[in-house]
Amino acid sequence: MAPHAIAHGVPPRVHESARIASGVNLGDGCEIRSGAVIGAHAHIGTGTIIGARSYVGRTVFIGSGCVIEHDVQVHEPALIEDSVQIAAGVVLANGAALGLAAAVADQDVLHGVIVRAGAVIGAGAVCTAPLVVGRWAIVEPGAVVTGDIPDHAVMAGNPATQIGWVGRTGTQLINVDGELWQCPATGESYRLVKGIMRRSA
Repeated sequence: MAPHAIAHGVPPRVHESARIASGVNLGDGCEIRSGAVIGAHAHIGTGTIIGARSYVGRTVFIGSGCVIEHDVQVHEPALIEDSVQIAAGVVLANGAALGLAAAVADQDVLHGVIVRAGAVIGAGAVCTAPLVVGRWAIVEPGAVVTGDIPDHAVMAGNPATQIGWVGRTGTQLINVDGELWQCPATGESYRLVKGIMRRSA
């Protein structure tokens, strides 16, 4: 799924067969495709695409520049940050602790799935709340995730386990010296300290 340009000042495009509940906030240039269902008081960010037959639950917050492909289920409560890519057939399932109020972006009350900016979730993967998918992390197709994923981690399998690290372009990082890692595509350097991968300044 390639990133797409974020359109500002362009009206939302909603297919005639899509169902949009009351109180939904649709950002500039977003697109809601055929058969999609958007629950009450959900937020769809600028330039985000919601694919055909996908379901977005009530009060779910989806940021700008996201691509949510067809037949995806995003159950409330959930928070998806900017530039996230979610492939076809993914399920973001709610946990037992529900009851989200209007402040969907408040992490202290959010007990669903949180997907941080730049993350990619592959086709058919299942993420069961409560959990956080870290920034720039990749969930491989078909993976079943039940716990938090660190930034830049690659997860695969059922149950999902970590199989590597990636940079901001999704390219596998290479260990060059102890804590030091590098992206072969961009040359960016990263450091892994106590299980946390961070891009070097």
